[in-house]
Amino acid sequence: MVEEYNSYLLNPHEIEVGIRPEHIYLKEQNKENCSSSFSLTTDIVEILGSEFVAYTNCELGKLTIKLQDPVKPHTMYDVVFNLDQIHLFDLVSTENIFY
Repeated sequence: MVEEYNSYLLNPHEIEVGIRPEHIYLKEQNKENCSSSFSLTTDIVEILGSEFVAYTNCELGKLTIKLQDPVKPHTMYDVVFNLDQIHLFDLVSTENIFY
C-alpha cells in the first residue's frame, strides 16, 4: 500500500489551487506580478465597512473576492490574482506543495 501511494505521488496527478479573497484584484488596479485577466460576474456583494465582498461563480468555480473598490451585484468584471500568493495543494497527500 505504501509503495502504491509513493508511486502515485511520483506520477502526474491532480492538484488544487488556492488563493485568499484579498489577493484577487480588479484588472484596472494594475497590481504587480499578477495573472492574466479573466472575466467573472458578481452574484452577491456585501458591504462590510470599507470592504466589498463579492461572491461569484465563474469558469474557475466559486470565488469570493474582497475589494476596497466598490462593485455591484450582477455585473461583469475583469480580475487578476497575485501570483506570489497562490497556494498549490497535492490532493493525494493534502500537503501544500510549496511549504
